Amino acid sequence: MGATPELPNLNLDPVSEYRAWQALSVYFTVLLNRQIRRRWQLEHECMKGRPVAQCYQLSAH
Repeated sequence: MGATPELPNLNLDPVSEYRAWQALSVYFTVLLNRQIRRRWQLEHECMKGRPVAQCYQLSAH
């Protein structure tokens, strides 16, 4: 395995570093939300028209 590349040292002041981390956090949250929404849409499309009881096969005792 090769060595992991090192990140460049940006020498940011604490406020700028905090803002950079917040921006990254927002960016990745948006990407994750898109992925979750896309998965929900695919599952919703797949299950459209199927009654819930048919999916779970509830048994009556």
